[in-house]
Amino acid sequence: MSEYELYDIVRGCWNASLKTIEKRNVKYVCALYHGLIVAVYQPDSWHYGHEISNLPQKDLSNPKDYERIKNRVYFVCNNYRNLDEEGKFYLYKFIQTGQNPIMYLSPEQVSNTRELF
Repeated sequence: MSEYELYDIVRGCWNASLKTIEKRNVKYVCALYHGLIVAVYQPDSWHYGHEISNLPQKDLSNPKDYERIKNRVYFVCNNYRNLDEEGKFYLYKFIQTGQNPIMYLSPEQVSNTRELF
C-alpha cells in the first residue's frame, strides 16, 4: 500500500462527531496495524461526509454509499508526509486496542507502551 493509500483509508469516514473531536482536542490520528502505530497524521481540518469536499476513498462517493457516510467525519491533512517532533513520538509504539475502531488516547497512555523499534 502506498503512503497516499494508507492516508486516504485512515482519514475517514469515521462514525464520530465534529463536536466530540473539538471537545477532545484531537491533535493526531494514528494508523494501527495489529496495535502498532504505523503512521501518524496531524489533521488540518475535519468535515462531514455530506460536505463532499476532497472526500476520502473516492469510491464511497456514489449515491448508494452517500446515505451511509453523510453524517460521518473525515479529515484533511494538507501535508500528510510531514510530521512534527511531537507526532513522531507516537510512531512505532504498540498500544492495546479494543473492538472500537476509534479510541481517544492521552500522551500518558501512549508513553506507557513499549517501543518496538
